[in-house]
Amino acid sequence: MNEQIRKLVKQSGGEFWQRIESNDVLNKEAYITFDPPEILEKFAKLIVRECALQCVHNEDMDRIEKHFGVEE
Repeated sequence: MNEQIRKLVKQSGGEFWQRIESNDVLNKEAYITFDPPEILEKFAKLIVRECALQCVHNEDMDRIEKHFGVEE
């Protein structure tokens, strides 16, 4: 999983984990939990903001945030 996504999961309060299989081998699949569910909304807002920050013009950033309903 992308390190930036892991950072946003932690920043939102979500938990990232991997299941241990037999013989103490980590399952390669990653799991993310968001509890309480409001944390998932915070994670989504962080992703939208991160995308907006990648835009060249502030005008584009505002448009993306408005489209997804992300406000300060």
